[in-house]
Amino acid sequence: TQKGSQQLFVARDGANIYLHHRGHNSLVFYIDRLDQSGSAGDVTGTLNSPMPGSVVDVAVTQGQKVASGDNLMTIEAMKMEHRIRSPHDGIVTAINFAVGDKVDEGAALMVIE
Repeated sequence: TQKGSQQLFVARDGANIYLHHRGHNSLVFYIDRLDQSGSAGDVTGTLNSPMPGSVVDVAVTQGQKVASGDNLMTIEAMKMEHRIRSPHDGIVTAINFAVGDKVDEGAALMVIE
């Protein structure tokens, strides 16, 4: 690196983008709102766990309206808390895990339609 510059590591896994900088990890949700035809695509569906861990907080209830960016659930992995945020406005139609449950990477955490 050049003097004064810093390294930022970026990795993408499906709809998730992970950033690592100075010992801190962040998860950024990416939603492609355009399908191949260029029209608005379907942005509803299942939110999957970005990593294995334990559910430490569920901030919503089934049937609740949520806005893009709202905190939905918190998962603890490797002594770090990862907040799962809503990628779009919608209604929580299913919550598949409760506080204390262990989740595997890719597990379907909840559905927002």
